[in-house]
Formats: sequence, structure tokens, C-alpha cells
Amino acid sequence: MKIATRLPAAVLVSAFAFLRVVPAFEAQTFMAEGRMLLWNPARSEVKRTEFGFTAYVADGQWLIRMQNQTTNVIAFQEMAFDGTNRTSVSIHSRVSANSINVGTGAIHAKPMPEMDSSFVAPVWLALDGTRHFKSLTNNIISPMWINPPTRRVARYEPTAEWEFSKQSSSLLESVRFYETAGWLPAPYDEGFLRAAFQVTDWTNVGGLILPARWELQDYHPQTRAVGGKSVVEADNRDDTRPEGVFQVELTRVEMGTRLPRYQARPTGPVIMQDKRVTPPRTFLATPETFPLEDPAKRNRFPPR
Repeated sequence: MKIATRLPAAVLVSAFAFLRVVPAFEAQTFMAEGRMLLWNPARSEVKRTEFGFTAYVADGQWLIRMQNQTTNVIAFQEMAFDGTNRTSVSIHSRVSANSINVGTGAIHAKPMPEMDSSFVAPVWLALDGTRHFKSLTNNIISPMWINPPTRRVARYEPTAEWEFSKQSSSLLESVRFYETAGWLPAPYDEGFLRAAFQVTDWTNVGGLILPARWELQDYHPQTRAVGGKSVVEADNRDDTRPEGVFQVELTRVEMGTRLPRYQARPTGPVIMQDKRVTPPRTFLATPETFPLEDPAKRNRFPPR
């Protein structure tokens, strides 16, 4: 696959025709642009939502900006990790006259984006997820879903199984996410397949190997309600039904770029939640506080 680049001397070739191979996270900072399609194959009428994205990746830090090309409810969503804190902001494209805010956001202590509160996760997995997965023990991951079933199970520990690329150990090639499901009968009593990530094509940009195309599929248990109870219609924990498909591809890569500051430029106040503390603390960030360059200093904002 050919990807546009601003490096005049760079030769873009298949991942099988190596130049000087540089693991992605030992290389310079790079910027990648691309598009992502999302649809639900379980629906009779498949409607695809298209996103454009720009991602900046540096050593231990990243910034990803998503723009919905199909609907205009959210003007853009931006998420950044500075090595310590992860901050997200969603800016609304239409705001009512009596609204007190033009967007919402949150600050987290963990680098891993949630699957159901943003569309950043599929891009993050491909371009910077490796560092997080190499730090895990016993295959236990941070919850990738914002509302885990903590009331249903005494011990909530979602797990994952992954493989790194044979072409570059600095990149993930596949990940299978398993959700804890102690409240469901066998074969889901030990968990079930919740999502699967797979790189389908690679590219080499001036010696920097990157995924060129990849997918993330979201799954749900095969169950139905009978007499107020859940009846499982599956043979094993991998026997789940797809309810969301993310197809992603790169269109341009630029090497040697600097990791930018947080780019959000809202026209009004943004309601922020500091989720590094329990319970989360809510405050109102005014336009003058953007770009929010240092998430660690946001404690200075008074609770709303």
C-alpha cells in the first residue's frame, strides 16, 4: 500500500521489502493521517460512519484528533497522553442558546483509551498500544469499557491475549480482549470475547514500519432472555456476535514532526471531569485555559 509522505527521499514499499528497519518507538516522532469506517454488521440496514484522524506519536507520548465526516453532532474529539495523564475533550458542533458548555472532557491516570467513550482506541492500538501491553502482567488489562459490570462480579479483571509483529516487535499485530462474565452461565462463566484487533497490511516509510490497514471488531455474548434469565447460545467463549466493526487505514505519514501541544480551541466553557480521584471531580474549564498543556496542573481548577 502506498501512503503519501512529505519526505522527498523516502521510498514507500511493502513491509516485506525492508530498508533500514527502525522500530516505531525508537524512531523520530511521526505524524500519521488516515480514515476510519465504523458500522454495525448486526443491523439489517448497514450505515457506515466515516472519521478522519490525525495522530502524533513520540516516545511515551501521543495525541490523536478524530473528526466525524458523516454527522456533525461532535465537531471533533481530541485525546492526548503526556506520559503521566491522559486527557480527552469533545467539542460539540451545535450548542443551544441556554447551554453552559460547548463540550465535555476528562482527565485519566491510565494511558489506555476506553472503547465506548471515544473512537480513539482503534488508532491508539495500532500506533502506540505496544508500550502499554509490554508493561502488563498476567494478561490483565485496564478496563476498556467505561461501565464495567462491577456490581455483578466481585472481582473484575478483564484480560487480553496479544501478539507482536514479526516485522517489528515494537508493534502489535493482533489482540483479543476478554470480558469478565461471572454472572453468565457456561461457556461465558470464565469470560467471553469482547473485541479483536488485527493488522491486515503494513507499510515501510523511510525505514519506519507502521500498520497500513487494520480492524477492530466489537463483540457481544450470544444470549437471550428466557423466564427472566440469560440463556447462552454459544459453544465456547470465542463464540460471540460482532456488533461493531472499525476499519482503519493510513493515508499520509510525516516523519520528524514535533509532538504538538493540546490543540483544542473551544469557543466556550468545557465541563471537565478529573477521574484520577475518587469520586471524580467536576470543574468548568474556560476557553482561556486552552490549550490545556499540562494536565497535571489542572488541580488548580475549583470544583464546579
